[in-house]
Amino acid sequence: MTKPSARKRTSYHVGNLSERLMAEARSMLETVGPAKLSIRAISEKLGVSATAAYHHFSNRAALLSRLATQGFRELQQALIDNDQQIEQQGDHRKRLQNASLAYLEFARANPALYQLMFGPEIGLDASDEGFEKARLEAFGELQKIIAAALNEPLESRTVRQASLAAWSHSHGLASLVIHKVVGFPEAMSSERLVETSFQGFEHVFGRSGTPSTAGI
Repeated sequence: MTKPSARKRTSYHVGNLSERLMAEARSMLETVGPAKLSIRAISEKLGVSATAAYHHFSNRAALLSRLATQGFRELQQALIDNDQQIEQQGDHRKRLQNASLAYLEFARANPALYQLMFGPEIGLDASDEGFEKARLEAFGELQKIIAAALNEPLESRTVRQASLAAWSHSHGLASLVIHKVVGFPEAMSSERLVETSFQGFEHVFGRSGTPSTAGI
């Protein structure tokens, strides 16, 4: 007598499911966007029950919050890695430009994740306890780069103001690019985009930092 074949099941180690859920969520996020991302859809794609998935994420908001937290940690690491390549050269302008470059490249490589990190799906009550910490540490890494470039104390007013300006510039440029608001050529490199934007600031403010009246 032939034994009936057992239904094929996907097996996971107890400590492995959370990682697999996150990896699949990250992949689906870039495909369908945050609005259509759900724990049930991710579970079905992995071949596990939604009940098992809910043991790791209490709800959809918790999943999105965890993804955004991961995004800020990766952004922080991108800033660190990029800065280490230039800090020994002592070129302050290049150091600031490279920070903006690392930021833009992260956004271009992860457009849906980037939009989630700063989008309305993640509110002030983000359920992942590490979210706010990760966001502040990413911004803090930019502050460290600027403090070193300006040779100013980290907590100085100058560094705070410059950091806000640098974050606003990088975030604005990244958003314009990934939303295709500005007609940059598709083949234009991130490095060239950043260089162009820095040259634009020089036209507006002049190399000395004094507003330029040329052409007015």
